[in-house]
Amino acid sequence: MRTILLLNNIDYANHGGQISLIGGFLENLFPFWWEEYPSVADYLDFYLDGFTTDEIAAMGLEYGSLEVDEASDDEINSFLRRMNANYSSDQGSSGGRDVLVQIGDRLTELEHGAVLKQFD
Repeated sequence: MRTILLLNNIDYANHGGQISLIGGFLENLFPFWWEEYPSVADYLDFYLDGFTTDEIAAMGLEYGSLEVDEASDDEINSFLRRMNANYSSDQGSSGGRDVLVQIGDRLTELEHGAVLKQFD
């Protein structure tokens, strides 16, 4: 029997108690990143400017708690729509997954010592 994933129970109104850091990022993500940044990872670096290493590590743990690998594309897209009314993807049904994977990959890089890109 499949367990109920955290991302199926989270939305804009209730994310603060469980995924406050990554939830705040997702609230602000769409449509901004594609207008100004070449990738969602670059927008993440811009967003995280001023965060402590502990906050970045906590955001990585929050990402892990979403269990993106266990979720279906439909569950991920529904989660992103609940988190941000401006969510859209022209990348097909896996577009939301691709965005979340890029976020997770960049958080892992940052946790392992990568330096945030600087933006003017």
